[in-house]
Amino acid sequence: MNAVHLIDRYHYSAGWGEDTGCYTAACAEFQGITVQSDTAERALALLKSAVQDIIAGMLESGEKLPEPFDEPFEGCP
Repeated sequence: MNAVHLIDRYHYSAGWGEDTGCYTAACAEFQGITVQSDTAERALALLKSAVQDIIAGMLESGEKLPEPFDEPFEGCP
């Protein structure tokens, strides 16, 4: 399976940051990876693209992918 098909297994969230003045998107399973943008939709799109690249690199190097969480991801850093 390739990275494009795997990104939808994971949980994403975006929220407005009063302190940053922009939307921040995060992926629960790939902690520490966040993306900021002027819209939630753009932040999520940029994040999914980054996660796709990370997954592709992990697959190429034979690393084990994180298992998707069973519970829905609520919240954003």
